[in-house]
Order: sequence, then C-alpha cells, then structure tokens
Amino acid sequence: MISARALDHLRQHFCGEAVRISDDNNTKAPPTSDGKEDNQKETVSRLIHKPVKDDNSSIAVNVENELLRLPAELQLMILQHLTFGEVESLRRTCRLLRHTINKPFIREVFPSIKFELLSTCYHCLRYDALRDHLIHADESDARYPLANECLDCVSSRGGFVVGRMYTLGTFATVCVCRYCGFPVTSDAAWKEYEFHRECVVRTMEKRSEGVRAADIATIFFIACNILFRFINALGNTLLVSEYKLWRRYMPNQSRPSRILNKVIAFLIFWTYPPSIEQKFPGKWWFSRQNTQA
Repeated sequence: MISARALDHLRQHFCGEAVRISDDNNTKAPPTSDGKEDNQKETVSRLIHKPVKDDNSSIAVNVENELLRLPAELQLMILQHLTFGEVESLRRTCRLLRHTINKPFIREVFPSIKFELLSTCYHCLRYDALRDHLIHADESDARYPLANECLDCVSSRGGFVVGRMYTLGTFATVCVCRYCGFPVTSDAAWKEYEFHRECVVRTMEKRSEGVRAADIATIFFIACNILFRFINALGNTLLVSEYKLWRRYMPNQSRPSRILNKVIAFLIFWTYPPSIEQKFPGKWWFSRQNTQA
C-alpha cells in the first residue's frame, strides 16, 4: 500500500524543486468547473516536462530523465517493486535521487528494512533472500545490519582461507574447498566436506598438460610396494605352516609339483632368508621348543 507521506515526499522533490512557480499564476481568475480538470492536467504536464534554465546543471540533466517524467504515484510503485540494493544503486547513480531518497523515505518504502539490509551484500548490493550465499557478520560490526558480504565479493578480494570455517547468513557452517578455494555451500563430495563433487571429479580427469613423469614414477613405486607386501604375506603364511624345504628335492616329481615347490621355496627365502639354515621343528613356531642333541 502506498503511503501518503511518501507520496507527498516524492511530489515535493520531483515537482516542487525541479520547477519554480511564480506568483503570477495565483493572480489569474479561478477557472470554471468544466475546464478545471483540463487546466490541472496542463499545469502538471508543464511543471514536469518544462525545461528550466538554472545554474544548477544537475536539475537540467534529471528533468530529461524518463523515470522522473512519470507521475509520483508510478515512481513510488516502481521503487516498491525494487530491492534495497537496487534502490541504493539508483540513488548513487542519479544526482537528484541522491538527495531525495533519504532515511525517512527508505523506511516508508521498506517497512521491514532490517530484513532487507541483512539480505543485501554491502559491497555489491546483491540481494539474497535466503542468505545462503552471504557471509554472516557479527552484530559488533560498524556497518551492521548492512554488514553481510556475498561469497563472490569475499572471493574476489582473496578473503577465504583454506581450513577455516565460515558462517553463512542462515547460520550454517561451511568449509572452504581445498581445490578451488570457494566455500562448499552445496553439492559436497561424498564423505569429503572440504571438496566440491565437481572438484573431485576434475582431479580424476586427465590434466591438460598431460601425464607427468613424476606421476608415472609414483604409481610405479606404489605398485611395487603392493607387490612386495603381497609376496611377504604369502611367505609368512608358508613359514607358519612349517613347509618342508626338502620337498623340492624329491625324485619322480611331476613338472607342476616341481614348479610349485620351487615357487614356495622362493617365497620363503624372500620373506625369511635364514630359514634355509633352520631344522625342524622350526624355531619360529611358538608351540614347539628346540631339541638339544
């Protein structure tokens, strides 16, 4: 609903200050009832659209503005459909509106002014009704309640620190992605709250510079380590089972048995080389004791 006080405020600034009204208009005889409406329309049209020769150049520029040519009621309705950030941007770019849109006028246009300020970035004046892309500012800030800052503005000045937690306007706590350096507000990786899902997928894709030699060497050493550990695990299993090393010397063995016995002996020697000097029962088995001759 349009406030009468705000409407009078607009009429006073847009019509009363832009055009000087002389006293000669008051000396004329009052018009008849039939032509009263036509005279009022002509007077309002002349007051709004008439160019003024004045030393102040700001008035001459703003009189030709298409927005200021509209009636005060339409101007107020337009301002009511804008956000606080858009009205503030309009006030900063229009010379006449810089002095017209003041604090009392803002309170008339935006009754819930605190909600508007908390949902607006103080740097770029971006409006976010959900506040899920605004960094929450403490009430001790000098700019409060217009103290929240959007994620893009903080990122542009390098304000995010990896490893630090940030509180959004919704009082939700988020981490900073360790790959792109942007807060993980949504679409986080599975069980990895410090990475975006897209960032994890991007790291797994092939890089534009190709595969480096260091990457190939790292994968090679990891594969060798896994292979050696697997051989060590098999050798320890054979040692615990007390495999008889003399079986590889048994005569009349088939080819598969001979190969298998040699492979088993290799695994045992790889895992525990002193086992070649062991005599049965083995010293490594806890259930047995060494027999002295």
